Parts: sequence; structure tokens; C-alpha cells
Amino acid sequence: LRQYEDAIRLVCLETNQGMSAARNRGASLATGDYLVFHDGDDVFLPWTLEVLERIIQAKKPKLILGDIWWFKGMLPALQPGDTPHEIRILEYQDYLRKDRSFTKSLCRVIDRQAFESVQGWPTDYEVLEDMDFLLRVGTCGRTILILEPPSIFYRRHAGNDLKRKCVLPWVLALYKVIGNERSGKYPGDKCRRFERQALIGGMVLFWAKEAAEAGLYWDVIKFLARAW
Repeated sequence: LRQYEDAIRLVCLETNQGMSAARNRGASLATGDYLVFHDGDDVFLPWTLEVLERIIQAKKPKLILGDIWWFKGMLPALQPGDTPHEIRILEYQDYLRKDRSFTKSLCRVIDRQAFESVQGWPTDYEVLEDMDFLLRVGTCGRTILILEPPSIFYRRHAGNDLKRKCVLPWVLALYKVIGNERSGKYPGDKCRRFERQALIGGMVLFWAKEAAEAGLYWDVIKFLARAW
């Protein structure tokens, strides 16, 4: 990374404190009004930043969600017909009003004030930190879902494959999310409870299915009983 220091500001932490701590440190050093988080298995498409800028100028959202272009192995070459001709979006009052799925690993564009209002990314999650983060910013304001074009190439590899058999970390993380919901740590009070719990319930059903396929039947029973 040091060879790019004429184009980026590189900060090396003395110890590995995890992904969320690194994101928060970077956010504390950034100076823009919007923060864009970018992981090591992501690649921006040529038009990504222009699309984000146009949406921000037009809508002034608090959060931007998007979709991804999956690939394996070598980065695929773009063809002439891949260049987008239009931007299609959906607009919501806030994240909890979202009425369809999206690839939440791409929910990394957020207004700085909204980010700071929830003290950044949670550092006490091994996985599913993005779900906790989204629930904490769930009522922060206008949320944009980009339907077209895709904004990031996302490499599928063993480290991010949701079909791998090691599902217990995700189940344990969801226990923490459920505990936070029951203790009232997420915004929206009782009037938004159904929307929050619908989002959490969808993840519970997904990971219960994954755990059952991995043969963790007793864990599935306990998990569903806890989440009921």
C-alpha cells in the first residue's frame, strides 16, 4: 500500500484491532460530509463514485444501499455494453421502511453526522456487525436503494462464502442482536418494533436453515426458541 501514498493517506495500526476498529479510525481522519467504506474483496466499478456523487447532490440522503456484481477468480473485463445509461433508485423515509432485499455488504455510504450519532461501527462483533450497524442507523433519515447500475465487483471466495459449515459465529452474533433489541438499544421505540423485528426475523430464519443443513439440530431448536 505504501506505493500509493501519493494518492491515499495510509495509517497502519500497531495491532490488529479488527475490521470495525480500522473503519472507525479511518472515519475519524476523513474530512468529507459522506463516508464510503471499501473492503479488500471489493472493487469499485469505473462509474461508482460518479453515481454516488449524483445521488448525494440530488437527494442528500443519510444512507445509500446498493447491489453488487459477483465474480470468482480473476476480475472480469467490462464490455462496451456494460456501461450504464441511467440510474434507477428507490427512496425511503429511512432504512426501516425498506420493502425489499438488497446486498447489505454494500451499505457502506453514510452521512458523517448519522455515522457519528451512533458512534460508528460496533467493535464487539466477529460477524454481522453490519446488521447491528444498520439497525442503529435505522431511523436516521432518507435512505436510497440503487437498483441500477451495480456499484461494486465483489469477489466470492472461501472467506466470505455463506454456505460454509461454520455457522455458529453467525448464530451467536444474532443472539447478541436479539438481546440488544429486547433491551431497547435500537432506535424507533415501540412504534417501529415490528419493522426491526421483521429484519431480525429474516436473518434468524436464514441462519436457522444454514445451521440445520450443517447438522446442528439442537442449536437450531435453541436458536428458534430464543428468537421466537
